Amino acid sequence: MWPLVQPLDDFGGSELFDLRPDIAHDFCAHCGTPGQWVTRPQLMEWLRNNVKSSPEVSASERLEMIEILTKLEAMDMNDTRAVAGWRRLQEVAPKVWKAAKPVRDALMGEAVKKLLGL
Repeated sequence: MWPLVQPLDDFGGSELFDLRPDIAHDFCAHCGTPGQWVTRPQLMEWLRNNVKSSPEVSASERLEMIEILTKLEAMDMNDTRAVAGWRRLQEVAPKVWKAAKPVRDALMGEAVKKLLGL
């Protein structure tokens, strides 16, 4: 049986890639960096799932954040109107915000990052 994930090595190998050539993981098991092939809807679903499973988010805030993330998904990466939604995520779920850095970097355009001070 093939090992599921190739361990990190001294050469900076990634756990994104399986030892089997036809299988890859969407996110690195160590740092959470998404693979280049992961789509915007998949990244947003990853964020929604993290908000849903976060104990720091109350039930009412969870519903609010899911709605906000769904709206953000439909917006352009550089749409500056998205800043309010990203700030709300940062306020409501700071642990999710911190853990989601690689995903956020892939979801936000430079204009939004600049307004958020990232």
